Amino acid sequence: MLRRLRDFSYTLLPVQYRFSRIYKYNRWGSDESRSGDGSTFRSTENLRNLLTEIISDSNVESIVDIACGDFNWMSDVMKDVDIKYLGLDIVPSVIEDNIKSYGSERIDFKVANVIREIPPKADLAVFRDCMLHLSFADGLSALKNIKSSGSPFVLMSTWPSTSKNEDILSGHWRPVDLREPPFSLPEPIRIIKENESGKHAGLWKTSDM
Repeated sequence: MLRRLRDFSYTLLPVQYRFSRIYKYNRWGSDESRSGDGSTFRSTENLRNLLTEIISDSNVESIVDIACGDFNWMSDVMKDVDIKYLGLDIVPSVIEDNIKSYGSERIDFKVANVIREIPPKADLAVFRDCMLHLSFADGLSALKNIKSSGSPFVLMSTWPSTSKNEDILSGHWRPVDLREPPFSLPEPIRIIKENESGKHAGLWKTSDM
């Protein structure tokens, strides 16, 4: 009963407020990154290599990183490439900290809510480690907005070993296979295993979404 009341009260909180508290109090518990253990250099080694390859192979000149978090692992990628980068996040304090630490002529950050807003167009959209924190309704809304942005490709996290996706309250966590309902995306055009947790990074054409 108490848990049900707690979950109900949680649904009344704006999504921005939920994620702001997670960031402020480091609820994901990583010593390296307030975005959680999945954003450490160790966890993203394979992903960073893949992203660098995609940038080179596809002549990517601009990236929009949706739910960019604290820019921990992406800062390493941006050291090795000469492209435009825009990081978006729903948490204002994340964006403020990123601008102070990393902002430059080619690296910018803005507050945005992909659940409600269409993100700016770029050669490549990155939407990593976010669908696992969104309810079905919020996740579907986010995918619709990313497709509407006009970015031709999107790189997202997926768990291929997940047999059935479960709905959650946005801000909680569970693995999702983006090929399974209600998302039902086709096979990605490129995919790699990120780490031993079963998480993979998949590249999709937004026109296939």
